[in-house]
Amino acid sequence: FMPDARSGNSNGRTQGGSNAEIVLADALARGLDIDANLALEAMIKDATVAPEDDEAEGRGGLKEYNQYGYIPYIINDPSTGEYTRIPRAGNRTVEYSFCDWAIAQVAKRVGKDALYEQYMKQSERWKNLWRADYKHKGTTGFIMPRDEQGEWLDSLPYGHSKVRRLLFPYTPDVSYEGPWYCKWWDCFMYEASSWEYSFAIPHDIPGLIELCGGKE
Repeated sequence: FMPDARSGNSNGRTQGGSNAEIVLADALARGLDIDANLALEAMIKDATVAPEDDEAEGRGGLKEYNQYGYIPYIINDPSTGEYTRIPRAGNRTVEYSFCDWAIAQVAKRVGKDALYEQYMKQSERWKNLWRADYKHKGTTGFIMPRDEQGEWLDSLPYGHSKVRRLLFPYTPDVSYEGPWYCKWWDCFMYEASSWEYSFAIPHDIPGLIELCGGKE
């Protein structure tokens, strides 16, 4: 896997996307002398192979991202009533979409048209978390959490109680760590809120403008 965060001269925790894809695509666009085919091979590995330790490298929640077209924050087990949380599902989905766009650009550069089309399509996955009718502080439309069934989540669970599901309300301005009683690093977004990440679509500004109601 390509390196991600660096801490103490070794791989640190992956915060969002495996964003080396963006660095490589940018370097190639600027004309740096990089083996584009080798770069694409490394990018495809990050996008298709789930790492053993997704907190240190690769893409966390990759299986779900490719299965659902987004990363659900909650996966329910109807047989037991229990659930699994996927930390940072929101910013991971948004960042992986940008990374997929970067892969598409490199694929196009080396003449791999099928890969280009595939990853351009995947680069729109951020839209699968766009809740078009959600209103907050005079604005409509935000990146918001869903479960594996596609249901929007107005409240998110915290803790690990097997007796009852403890919930807190989730709104676009909930801070990146959630309320103080939530486990650090475990919320829907990390180091930003839905207000901020809903504008963090640098690879598809026209698409974002359209979902925000158009240029007017």
